[in-house]
Amino acid sequence: MVVSLYLCLFITNLLILAFLLVSTPLLIRVIHVPERFLGVSVLALSLVGVYSIRNQVTDCWIATAFGLFGYVLRRVDWPLVPIILGIILGEIMEEKFRASLARVETPLDFVTRPAAATIAALIALALLSHLVAEFRSWKVRRSLAAVEP
Repeated sequence: MVVSLYLCLFITNLLILAFLLVSTPLLIRVIHVPERFLGVSVLALSLVGVYSIRNQVTDCWIATAFGLFGYVLRRVDWPLVPIILGIILGEIMEEKFRASLARVETPLDFVTRPAAATIAALIALALLSHLVAEFRSWKVRRSLAAVEP
């Protein structure tokens, strides 16, 4: 069984290599497509994919709303990666959190082990340092605004 698995992986790698050797010149041509055409194509394919999951137009409107939300966040220079990670990992973390709540009696039970206490302390330290940095930048911006006429 292990030998057949490795053989399949080897054959798969050979097929991928053959595909990439043949299709790389065609894929490089995508770089020369103007961004406005490429963006419209990606948007259309995304909406078709969203619609094909449940065949409901409501899903397309929700996807469009999240796309606009992402555009606004990019315009105001907010990082998108934490939001995407939160959307993807949020459900998994909520499930694990609910399972862990069934095993604890007080909130301090979460930090009874040294590793958990260390991680909790690092998280608290990171949040505190971020809040201090934001407060300092806010004070600087406020003092600069007071100086300008």
